[in-house]
Amino acid sequence: MHNHYEPASNGYLGILAPSMADAQYYKMLADNYQVEQALITNGMHTVVINAKDFGRFESH
Repeated sequence: MHNHYEPASNGYLGILAPSMADAQYYKMLADNYQVEQALITNGMHTVVINAKDFGRFESH
């Protein structure tokens, strides 16, 4: 699980899409440790990304 936090001035609602660094990290985890999914939360909402979809995110 990974937290995307925003300050109160932005309503606390961070973006639920993975950053470029997140995408690279998730691919490494899937390749090396067979991680099956990643969760990103902003404290209010959570998105679940399955490992088969990690390659859909830009990572370079």
